[in-house]
Amino acid sequence: MNDMTIIQDGSGQALTMSSREIADLCEKQHTHVIRDIEKMMQEIGQPKFGPADFLNEYKDAQGKTRKEYRLPRDLTVTLMTGYRADLRYKVVTRLEDLDA
Repeated sequence: MNDMTIIQDGSGQALTMSSREIADLCEKQHTHVIRDIEKMMQEIGQPKFGPADFLNEYKDAQGKTRKEYRLPRDLTVTLMTGYRADLRYKVVTRLEDLDA
């Protein structure tokens, strides 16, 4: 799965990683990654952004609309610091590959 994208925001382009790719890289269920993202956002408590700012939709294999998050690099790395070191390494390596 290659679910990194460049999105345009007011300050220029930002690289994002989807919660589905994070789940794939970390060998976790997507629903658990969604839960972890929402918990992380609540704990960060940033008045400048919240989960809705990163919410996206996709169609699953059955054509049903599902939610996912598209996190910028800083929030992807923040999320990953709560997971096992080997999983963090997979994500960091993937981000570096995409930077190249």
